[in-house]
Amino acid sequence: MVVLRDGELEARALVVAPPIELDKAGEEGGVLATDWVSYGDGAALVVEIGDVPDDLGDLLAVTIARARATQPPAGIVLDLRGNGGGSTDGANAALGIFMPGVRLFPMRRRDGVIETDRAPEPPDTDRWGGPVAALVDGDTASAAEMIAGALSSYRRGVVAGLRTYGKGCAQEYLDDDAHSGVLRLTTLVYALPDGTPVQRVGLLPGLFLGPKVVTEREASLPHSLATWRGPDVRDRDRIAEVPWPGHHGHLGPCRDESICRALRALGAPRTAVARGRR
Repeated sequence: MVVLRDGELEARALVVAPPIELDKAGEEGGVLATDWVSYGDGAALVVEIGDVPDDLGDLLAVTIARARATQPPAGIVLDLRGNGGGSTDGANAALGIFMPGVRLFPMRRRDGVIETDRAPEPPDTDRWGGPVAALVDGDTASAAEMIAGALSSYRRGVVAGLRTYGKGCAQEYLDDDAHSGVLRLTTLVYALPDGTPVQRVGLLPGLFLGPKVVTEREASLPHSLATWRGPDVRDRDRIAEVPWPGHHGHLGPCRDESICRALRALGAPRTAVARGRR
């Protein structure tokens, strides 16, 4: 990296080795860290996603394929807690595994033009049509909020945890002519596929797992972009719920209680609701 320190006239080049802990985070061999949790007559697969790289779709596909070779998961939990985001392309590619080809996020650019991307359509062997859920917290932001929010918008998966950070905008990084600094320019603001805003408000989980004090949010930053509600761009014929099977009280143990609480709620029997005629 190139660093210009306070009080110095010239930038200096530093070679910084990655911490050893990063190599142990679970992405060794092109796979993400996973954990099996006993669930009913089988097991649920928990996938830890610490950030959103460009190749997240490939990483997730390989991770799920290796897990399915061991045993078929009863469901998949994407652990997005503490995930500050990253690549929007990586988020779109990850969503293609669960909702191939659907229309995703309306994005309003600086000139007012609204664009919408579609999720890619990976090979059938890379797709997952079973139950899925996303676990989030106050540090889940940006591209990670995209993944969780799109699953919720299409009712494809349940979002569990705490209200997220609320970063509904994206930036581009531009080098200056002197190559001594980088300009981070906000180029767009996005909404969820159903038009729900993310910027400054975050996602409110469908399964709320309790209060938590959040010291920083997008809304607390000076000059952060205003909240934007976009149009509903969803493919209506693709809005469908994939329910989790019941666990019948057979669940766990979990490496932390939040995962068990989420799985317990996902597999709990649902109370029938009477609906009147219009």
